[in-house]
Amino acid sequence: MTKAHKFILPVYRHLKDIIIVEDSIVDYHYICRLIRKINPSFELFHATDFSILLQLLEQRKPTLVIYNTRVGRRSFFSFYDRHEQLHDIPFLIVSQHTELALQAFQRRAVHFIKKPARMEELADAFRRVEEGYKMRSAFEHNEQSLYLPVLRDKALYYVPYTDVVYLRASGSYTFIVLKSREQICVSKNLGHYEALLPGFFVRINKSVIINIRFIKRIYKDNTGIELGDFAAFDISIRRRPNVLKQIQMFLSGSI
Repeated sequence: MTKAHKFILPVYRHLKDIIIVEDSIVDYHYICRLIRKINPSFELFHATDFSILLQLLEQRKPTLVIYNTRVGRRSFFSFYDRHEQLHDIPFLIVSQHTELALQAFQRRAVHFIKKPARMEELADAFRRVEEGYKMRSAFEHNEQSLYLPVLRDKALYYVPYTDVVYLRASGSYTFIVLKSREQICVSKNLGHYEALLPGFFVRINKSVIINIRFIKRIYKDNTGIELGDFAAFDISIRRRPNVLKQIQMFLSGSI
């Protein structure tokens, strides 16, 4: 006689408060039941529409938001795009409309789960969120010791990786653009720096390497990327699959 598999509760040190944006009471309670089985210590909050979500955000600092793709007559995507305060909060989508998954991932969704959600899928998404928080915490703890060596004016300088927005090739030179908007010109090619940079940097075309942490927007057809008001660049066709994969790995905490 085979033994039933027992679901072992993982330990969550970062994932705590979760807001569920869902106008269907039945679907909301169904998701809550699954989450309680995964970890009964999570604090769950219900937003039946986007205005309630904004009210909750004034009172709470959620570690995760779970959205439906449409709440009432309003689209999640148009709402999300208009409210920048949402962009730093990890989120996942639970929806019947799987044709919208690409749009969700372009906005950095941790996961897209088709209704009705399964507990294993939710648990996997929660694991990714927790790992993402762990990675950010470890990175922030050690970021002061992470530097890019730059030879300039016959002297060696160390630039924090977190200050580098992107690197752009110009012939045999490379321009290193910092978040202060300073540009450092060095007589090394882009390949030299590509070998030195950690996993949250990715080369998106022949001439540009970007810091994934500064991405603000990926175009819907995945042909380009915006780094806030710093710059916008094309993603080459050849590099596109690897670029999107590396961005997803970073967001899921795998790198």
